[in-house]
Amino acid sequence: MNRVEEALLRSLGLLTEVKAGRGVAVLPVGSVEWHCGGPLGADTLLAVVTAEMLRDALEDEGCPAVLLPPVFYGASGEWSGYAAYGSSRGGLAAYLEGLLGSIALLHDEIVVVNGHGGNTATLRYVVESLVFDRGLRARVWLVEWWRLLGHQLGHMDRVEASILATLTGEKQPVCTCKGLSSPYVHGVECRVEGWVEPGEEGEKLLQGLGEAVKRLASDVCRETVTARRRRSASGSGTTRPSRG
Repeated sequence: MNRVEEALLRSLGLLTEVKAGRGVAVLPVGSVEWHCGGPLGADTLLAVVTAEMLRDALEDEGCPAVLLPPVFYGASGEWSGYAAYGSSRGGLAAYLEGLLGSIALLHDEIVVVNGHGGNTATLRYVVESLVFDRGLRARVWLVEWWRLLGHQLGHMDRVEASILATLTGEKQPVCTCKGLSSPYVHGVECRVEGWVEPGEEGEKLLQGLGEAVKRLASDVCRETVTARRRRSASGSGTTRPSRG
């Protein structure tokens, strides 16, 4: 069993009870779509691995955290009908609104770890709608692994392929795609430009991701402690969240 399979199983199997108020809830969100011959669930796998890193880093900082099972299916309309199993953006938004609302009844701090660029706009809409329009009292952070690395994500580009190769222990395709970035372009064209093997490149990227996650955990933990002190001082039990 490789590293990413172990992380996925842990996210699915280790949660045995609902732990209300037990610190930060970490929710991975991904997609199931074509990755030029790589894993259909590549985005979900990377979200789970990043989320597990974050859960561990939060615990190391002294902030209790729980890793929730992932949302596998995302917004993949550009592949609809031939290369993905997914949801419309409206359908995903409705589902996530309900899910995050439920999580917020149990946790004051939520970190959503997104692994799919096609989810970004929907997730931002959902978080802003819940917080600013519906008065969600939990603080919600939206995190994307490629932004933590300072990377402009492509579809199964060399960075994503290198990380996946190292995590799975298997070579992965490197894609070049056209038509993904604009909703006005009909048809997506992708081709395999080469393959990347497990090795030093992926290990360095994972190391950099781990360091970025630790910095994020420090920020989340510090703000979590501050928010709790404010709630305790006010006696209200809640504070108005800031957007993460």
